[in-house]
Amino acid sequence: MNSTFNWNPEKTLWKKVIHLASERGQSPESIISEAVKLYVDTQLVETVNNVVSNGSIPLF
Repeated sequence: MNSTFNWNPEKTLWKKVIHLASERGQSPESIISEAVKLYVDTQLVETVNNVVSNGSIPLF
């Protein structure tokens, strides 16, 4: 599935992404995708941990 969105990061962040992508021989898109996946996975784990520790299910 391909998705497109308009992202306007601050200049220093974009430079860091470009630099890291260059060092790894990857595209900036793959670096951003990896970062988003790690963030989402972390949030899901934190949500599960909160449910287990609180014994309640959050209502959204």
